[in-house]
Amino acid sequence: MKKFIIGLLVGVAITVAGSVYADEGLEKIEAYLRPSLPVTLNGEVLKLDSSPVMVDGSTYLKLRDVATVTGLTVNWNDATQTVELSNKGVSKVSELSTTTENLESLKNQRIDLDKRINELSKIIEPYGVVGTYDGKLGFKEKDETFFTAKASYDELSTQRNQIDAQITALEAQK
Repeated sequence: MKKFIIGLLVGVAITVAGSVYADEGLEKIEAYLRPSLPVTLNGEVLKLDSSPVMVDGSTYLKLRDVATVTGLTVNWNDATQTVELSNKGVSKVSELSTTTENLESLKNQRIDLDKRINELSKIIEPYGVVGTYDGKLGFKEKDETFFTAKASYDELSTQRNQIDAQITALEAQK
């Protein structure tokens, strides 16, 4: 999504810069400010310094506003008449913060899964050894409750293994 927005903005910047500095001069356009138009990124409403502008049915945002929320820096190179975007403003601290947040979220998910797996284990235990017992030693006969709990147990165990793999990968990035 970031790459799409960045690509769109670079395209708009180049088009606008080319139109503004064309040899024929400036061209007058009709535009409308839309200060009440909400702009969202991943479902969260953005607070922009400038209002969105509508031109010929298309909505335009100030490049610096979008760059700020995406972690890019914007520079105007007067010598080359170029808008320059870079990710130099994105620090390792923000990347580490995101990694730490993801890690904490995954660890919390794992804790929740462990609780649910433990609850299912209590349902399955009276039936004997999970998945290997044939019913001859007096354990409770397996019924629909067992099979439902066992299926959920297996699914949650798989999810937990996937989360463990993600946690290991994120911890390796630190």
